[in-house]
Amino acid sequence: MTETMTGYNGKIAYIDLTKKEVVVKPLDPEIAEDYIGGTGLSAKLIYDLLSEDDYKKLKKDPYDSVNPIVYATGPVTGTPRPASGRYSVSGISPLTNQWGEGTSGGFFCINLRRSGYDALVITGKSEKPCYIFIENGEIKFKDATKLWGKGTYETQEILKEQIKINGLRIACIGPAAENLVRYACIMNDEGRAQGRCGLGAIMGSKKLKAIAIQKHSKITGQDKKAMLELRKKIDGEKEQLSQLLPIMQYLYGTNLYMDMGMFAGDVPAYYFTESEFPAEILTEKVAL
Repeated sequence: MTETMTGYNGKIAYIDLTKKEVVVKPLDPEIAEDYIGGTGLSAKLIYDLLSEDDYKKLKKDPYDSVNPIVYATGPVTGTPRPASGRYSVSGISPLTNQWGEGTSGGFFCINLRRSGYDALVITGKSEKPCYIFIENGEIKFKDATKLWGKGTYETQEILKEQIKINGLRIACIGPAAENLVRYACIMNDEGRAQGRCGLGAIMGSKKLKAIAIQKHSKITGQDKKAMLELRKKIDGEKEQLSQLLPIMQYLYGTNLYMDMGMFAGDVPAYYFTESEFPAEILTEKVAL
């Protein structure tokens, strides 16, 4: 939290992998208000960072060093508020050559929120495999040559063994992203996945194997009482559905939400370019 903002650290870290340099800039309160959440903030940061020529360049080669990959959290990340355990990753997708973003759950988001930064804007390319280590708010570059080629589970285990910090959280890539597979994921907290738009491949192109973060700053300025009351209310509603929900999930799986989502306009198609399509035929076939 800053003097003018509640729910934010008030700092953006710009990390240049080519030069191994970090520049920390303040978060503009107007931007924080107008572009809420990790994805909203990232969209603004990337839009301001890239020129028209950069976009033209990335349409031809999304692995160009100008392509930023942005890790960000929002003002409720890591708080008692329900559904607050997410972080976002954004960039120009190597799969579509357009804007790409996705989120992941787990505990990594809390450490990212408590790193002291609202977003990590990572640009450039490392000459050799590396990983970023954030300790007590300080951003460090570490060699990852011996980690290159290893899977995500093994990578997390090795880093935890090497660094030996309680509560260390890691987001990393595996061989698919290293080999620039255009739908490669970013993994954290063992098997949690940021799986949209192939953003793991951007990390691979930058020779960035992982980001390891220690908790540092505290999350302050939140109305914890109101958030706990909201969580209690939602937990009560979930209890009412506890008997019916397993049967519905058995019958429909993910499609359980499809009809409700259609009604609410929350079933995007063609990467959010459309919100209505005949998805009801999926549940009709299951019902038959």
